[in-house]
Amino acid sequence: MDLIYFQNAKKITITQGVWGTISLMKGDCMPTAGYSSCSQCPVHDTINIYKYTLVDSATRTPRPGRFYESFNTPIIAQTVCDDNGFYQIALPPGHYSIGVLVKGELYFEYTDGYRGICPFQITSGIVHFDEIMTYDAVF
Repeated sequence: MDLIYFQNAKKITITQGVWGTISLMKGDCMPTAGYSSCSQCPVHDTINIYKYTLVDSATRTPRPGRFYESFNTPIIAQTVCDDNGFYQIALPPGHYSIGVLVKGELYFEYTDGYRGICPFQITSGIVHFDEIMTYDAVF
């Protein structure tokens, strides 16, 4: 993945917005002295950018984990990652939430201390935001 991260950093063409690499960890990722089936690979999925969204403004799916059906905040932008998980979206300054569309459901890896879903903020210039999805990994 280090080589992919390095190569993706050379693809940036925007002057303001967000860019990054989306990847998936899967398998047994427990720290052990022996065998581990843990792997990480880039994904070719759709990225959605929303106005900053709190957990209380989202509807979870019945599926366990960090999957959501819908948000009560507007979608701002959408793009598709390339084969190396690279994405970039030109955005004005603002406070946003980023999610990955996985089989028709929105996945967000974490929340902030205010219960904001996968947040990032742009004041000016470019923000680098990688997301490692862990829904297929065991820790």
